[in-house]
Amino acid sequence: MTLHGLQKKITLPILITTSVILLIYGFFTYNKREKNLYDDFNSAIQSARERIKANLPDPIYKEDIEAIEPIIKTEVKQKEIFSVAVLDEDRKEILFSISKGPKGNFITSKDISKLEKNKERIVDPIFWYDKFTREKEIVAWSILYVDKRHIKNQLRYEIYSIIFTILLLDISIVLIISLIANRFIIHPLQDITEVTKKISKSDFSKRVSKKYILRSQDEITLLSSYINSMTDTMESLTTNLKNEVDAQTKEIKLQNESFTNLLSNLDQGFIIMDFKGEVLNDPTEKTLEILGVNPKHRNVTELFKLNNTEKVNFLKWLGHV
Repeated sequence: MTLHGLQKKITLPILITTSVILLIYGFFTYNKREKNLYDDFNSAIQSARERIKANLPDPIYKEDIEAIEPIIKTEVKQKEIFSVAVLDEDRKEILFSISKGPKGNFITSKDISKLEKNKERIVDPIFWYDKFTREKEIVAWSILYVDKRHIKNQLRYEIYSIIFTILLLDISIVLIISLIANRFIIHPLQDITEVTKKISKSDFSKRVSKKYILRSQDEITLLSSYINSMTDTMESLTTNLKNEVDAQTKEIKLQNESFTNLLSNLDQGFIIMDFKGEVLNDPTEKTLEILGVNPKHRNVTELFKLNNTEKVNFLKWLGHV
């Protein structure tokens, strides 16, 4: 949508202000969302660590692999965990490990190099408590390879959501303001401008539309009413003035004709000239008879055939007159 003139001056400041406010709101919303996601992530990882340390000591001590597998699978199913590995007490050999496959399946492997590709890991000792001696010893080590991809995906979605919301609101604001401005401001002002333009050219044939006058009493309505009232008054005054001028012109024309007829009946010729000596009036018959030529628009010095000295003196005298 192309904006022009007053419509742009109304829309742009509101659009910029709204966008800035929404960006600030989006920034704080994103930060809050990021904090909540990482808080939930850390809480889930901590709970998994606690469960592993609580559930694995006995199966590991008894070397019960069938009991270890479901415990680890339960933890790997969580979106926050990519893999869980159990190492011996010397941290040299992988006793058992399960990872997520590309299709969500479980992959069992004792190849530590594949697991080490994921650098984000958490290592915890697994203690076995002797209920009789009340002593504890490290029987294994657990390694949690964490998976933060879901956090990045959700944060990316949050950014897209904020941008889409800002664009949607900006477009909605532009459309709403444009519709309101066009109906209540732009179109009435365009009509008023057209009327005033015609008035400047002495054309009083147009008036501001009544639909802008008959609505609620706002500034545009009052201006439209005043413009129409002013146009009516100016048209009336102009018409009266024109009639008066026409009447005066007709009277002067009749007087000039009478004066010319009177002079034409005299046995004398006459001319009317300006300060340069140029003849302005139409000649009478006697003037034509005396001069032998039509003197209108000709210089008196040429008609009387004055020499240079006479011409200079005459024009000097004429200037004083």
